[in-house]
Amino acid sequence: MAEAQIIQNAFNAGELSPTLVGRGDIPAYKAGLRRCENWIVQRAGGLERRPGSRFVQALADETKRPFLWHFVFSETTSFILEFTANQLRFYKDREIINYATHIITGGNAAQVLSDEFIVPNHGYQNDLAIRFTATGGSTLPTGIVAGTDYTVSSPPTLTGIPQATGVSTAGNSITSSLHTLTDAMGPFRFTSTSTLPTGISADMDYFVRNPTANSFQVSLTASGAIVNITATGSGFLSMTPTAKYSRDTFRVKLMGALIVLSDSGIGSFTLAPPTDVPLLLPTPFTEAQLPHLQFAQEKDLVVIATDGTARLQVLRRYADAAWEITDADLLDGPYLDPQTVSGTQSDTEITAAVSAATGQNVVLTMSAPIFVRGDIGRLVRLGNPAIQEENAWGWGEIVGIGEPTFTDVDFSDDTPSAVDAAQSSGMGKR
Repeated sequence: MAEAQIIQNAFNAGELSPTLVGRGDIPAYKAGLRRCENWIVQRAGGLERRPGSRFVQALADETKRPFLWHFVFSETTSFILEFTANQLRFYKDREIINYATHIITGGNAAQVLSDEFIVPNHGYQNDLAIRFTATGGSTLPTGIVAGTDYTVSSPPTLTGIPQATGVSTAGNSITSSLHTLTDAMGPFRFTSTSTLPTGISADMDYFVRNPTANSFQVSLTASGAIVNITATGSGFLSMTPTAKYSRDTFRVKLMGALIVLSDSGIGSFTLAPPTDVPLLLPTPFTEAQLPHLQFAQEKDLVVIATDGTARLQVLRRYADAAWEITDADLLDGPYLDPQTVSGTQSDTEITAAVSAATGQNVVLTMSAPIFVRGDIGRLVRLGNPAIQEENAWGWGEIVGIGEPTFTDVDFSDDTPSAVDAAQSSGMGKR
């Protein structure tokens, strides 16, 4: 029998599923392949041998196995993300991404009052070495010397301030030994392991005012009235810079000492690391968690999950050399199943009596001591299963832990009246 010879001059249907074997009646069959290995299919239909491998950069830690993920923003913009233990680096266009060079204007960017530089989305990490260079007829701020290596000092986070002794109602002040804060720094947010001082709210931004070596006051604006603190609250206080403030602002150090700016300088000047330094972003992911990373991307935002041993993280891209990773700010879930404690279904029903149906610092009196200090910041869902209504459940954020059976919760505004002081059962913890 004569053999039929078929000329195939197009392959742009790519590899076909084995289920299509014998489907010569469909157009894709005539332009498809059973296997396409080491070739690149061109849109015009032809094939091109794939290029060889190219050395771009040594791993951050060549003794450890990395985890690589492809971040695709568009057909023309994509990145390779290199995860290693507790750090992340970035590649684009066959090159590793280095810390960026920024051009800033002294009068707008150098803040004399707080000794800070405002550089939107600078991407610089704490302790990174940078240099300043004046351009043209510009003058650097007094206190900054061209060609000198300075180190970046990110806005500080203060933790573990004992509220009983570290918060003063008489002076409306907060004591923190050697805090290094300067006037007008901010905005910051406050949290407490139990209850916040009266006068300070968890959902308000605050600025540093009148700092001394070991204490400071706060206001709602950089030059506003001092906040009146009428009660110290209980527990331990923390003060954290907001994400945008940390992303856009920094001070600089020379030999460990913070630089004081006497003026803002004149004109424009550049700042950059003295040599090309790969952009390095700290992450909470350990080496053991890397093989379990899972990703969900929407444009410049990626939600990253692990095997359940770490909180969900959100990775955001603000520029090619400006990335940020933070805990996911979840609203109303997801939750464990009701009555689940430490991953195990409780044999005994756990209930909670609440001091109010809505509001801040609502006290839950638990029938069993199921919460620990590590639960601060997590969400809890409460309701009465006896009420068969869709809105019979409410939720809030744990803001403090008192005695073993007492927990403080900030309830959401839409918490239903079914959550009342009489009974609240069927809890689920995020």
